Amino acid sequence: MLTTILLIACTDALDVALPALVLAPDTLALSAVAGSFATAEFTVSNGAQPSEAAAPYSPELLLGESAELPGLTTAGGPYCLHWTAPSCGVVVAAVSTRTTCADGVAEGGPQLALPAGCAATVTAVFAPTVAGELIGAARVSTSFGPWSSVDAPEVWEQSGDPADPVQEVALYGNASAEPAGRLVIDPPLAEMPWRWPDGAATDLAMTLRNIGGAAITVGSPSFSSCSPAWSVVDAPSPGTPIAAGETAAFTLRHTPTEPDAEVCGLVFGEDDDPTSPAGELRFAKPTWGMAPLVSILSPAPGDVLPVDEKVTISFTIDDDDSPPSGVYITIWSAQHGTLGAGVAPDDDAIVEFDVDAGVFQSGADTIRVSLLDWEGFTATDAVAFRVYSPAAEDWDGDSWGYHEGDCDDDNPAAFPGALETGDGVDEDCDGTPDDGAPELDNDRDDFTEAEGDCNDHDDDVSPIATETANNTDDDCDGVVDEMTGRHDDDGDGYSELGNDCDDDDATVNPAAADACDGVDRDCDGVFLACPAATGGFLRATGDVCHPGDTVALAAFTPEGATAWGWTAEDGSISDKTEAVTTLSCPEEPGALLISLTATDADGVQAFDLSTIEVVPADWSLDAVVSLRAR
Repeated sequence: MLTTILLIACTDALDVALPALVLAPDTLALSAVAGSFATAEFTVSNGAQPSEAAAPYSPELLLGESAELPGLTTAGGPYCLHWTAPSCGVVVAAVSTRTTCADGVAEGGPQLALPAGCAATVTAVFAPTVAGELIGAARVSTSFGPWSSVDAPEVWEQSGDPADPVQEVALYGNASAEPAGRLVIDPPLAEMPWRWPDGAATDLAMTLRNIGGAAITVGSPSFSSCSPAWSVVDAPSPGTPIAAGETAAFTLRHTPTEPDAEVCGLVFGEDDDPTSPAGELRFAKPTWGMAPLVSILSPAPGDVLPVDEKVTISFTIDDDDSPPSGVYITIWSAQHGTLGAGVAPDDDAIVEFDVDAGVFQSGADTIRVSLLDWEGFTATDAVAFRVYSPAAEDWDGDSWGYHEGDCDDDNPAAFPGALETGDGVDEDCDGTPDDGAPELDNDRDDFTEAEGDCNDHDDDVSPIATETANNTDDDCDGVVDEMTGRHDDDGDGYSELGNDCDDDDATVNPAAADACDGVDRDCDGVFLACPAATGGFLRATGDVCHPGDTVALAAFTPEGATAWGWTAEDGSISDKTEAVTTLSCPEEPGALLISLTATDADGVQAFDLSTIEVVPADWSLDAVVSLRAR
């Protein structure tokens, strides 16, 4: 088992008395029940001893500055730090905006300069939300350079601790929890599939799941802001216990009486009880608003019908939003105007309409069937045909004469209703050559059917269009609604609307097993805590170097460590996987953070951090302390 790691950065030693950063103690142990908090304190002081010969001058220690927590930073999740200026310290910069720690005190504090022997007290607040061992660190950094206090405009040249400019206090938190039951509705979002309100019901299998650590009893189901269309059947009786980790099934039933959208809630128990499981219920007409479809079956295009016989017009209706009996139909003739209007006599998909003999006169005619559904969407289909007349002249034998609308009676392929072929000829005699031909861009979106436009009558659909959640293949790739919340992009059976919190990773979905890998694989908003590495808290020693200097790095570990991993914010590490390596200091001066992770044969890891201060090349590595008159 891996227990200890020591990270050492080696360079020239300092041989003069300097401001010294001292943290005491260097380890804090805190315990709290998950959901509460505990506090502990440590001090930050300047351990330098002023020279009697230099009195009344004293070496000052200037704490570093951070955008989030000036002077002090914290890492470790459930930890929060706050401090105030001691009477012996100097406030360099105040903090204007701060959040609040669990103990009710504002997080952070002012940036400070500490004279020799001066100390500031820092309070660490441990507020865990889950049970387990939670390890963190409170980091204190020092800074170099000119500064002025809030109350005095004079500019002082102050120094940080060049030997150990960044130090940390280990935070060991132990969070315990009382076992309790917790019921959830699975899935938490029940979205009923669209159906026309025809009196039929849709059932959805649901589950009550106890994800807590103790048994819990079931409350009575109730709805919030729901219509009477919703009901719960086959649910466990109120007061029924469900053991930890167990489930109970129930059925959610929806019998819509109106086509209106609805969003409401379901709860088992009291609405104001935070332990009562709740879910959201949705019923809405499709957001994509599909238009109906109509297709004339007879007469067929180009049919020649006897003038003295009854004509039957038959057509099909297809509408996902309503039954045929809910669609308004208009049948129109170019010769005679409106032939009939109304709704289908029943819900059969095929509608037939009879026109008595003699209504259609000799010559060319066009029948148009138009639909209007309850959402306001329309659809139209038309067919051109000819009523036979012995007097009609048809020179090219296509059953259409000049007086019946044949625009080229020498071309049997040209007559009203003929198919356009994209050859520059007006085959259908409508006055526009090639309209509707695959080679023509009918919707003017720069793509023809021959170039992959899968709907050349909609300029929002083309091979370069952006896919949207509208139940339409907008980009003509053969897949509908991909890369939207409706589509299961990673093929794991769940879309984003189905509570998949990462639809690009098939191993992440509400049914996946969670793992200790920093990923919320079951999409429940909780990350599975990993077992912590054993052993004492590790601290590293920082140092100073010039740009381009080579610094030796060594990891001292007990038997058991099998792998090492070095990282640096800048600069170059010669070998990042060996226990002993070297670092080339970067060209830009500043604080350089180095980290080391060691892993044993069981996969347990431990880590450590250290900081090296890179100073300009013309600076001496023998630190010089600026003094301030007292």
